[in-house]
Amino acid sequence: MNDFDMAVDEFMDDNRINCLEGESGLKNLEQLIQAIGYEPHHFRYGDLIHVFLADNPGAMERIVEFIKETAAPSWQSNLRDVYEDEDELEINS
Repeated sequence: MNDFDMAVDEFMDDNRINCLEGESGLKNLEQLIQAIGYEPHHFRYGDLIHVFLADNPGAMERIVEFIKETAAPSWQSNLRDVYEDEDELEINS
């Protein structure tokens, strides 16, 4: 487990992101994706990707795994910026 992997887990724990199923899971996934630097965009009910993800929680879990495995430098920086004090979240780039 790398530092970014642990940081993502910490972010998810701190924000009570423990569900990646259905509508709640989509909202939680959006919160993580926003934290790594993507602009907010709320899925509209009925969008094909929305329906697919809500119906397949394993796909949302795989997206979280992909984020952790990829650990893009910009994602690390953006996640670090979510915390006011960098000492709260240590990510060694």
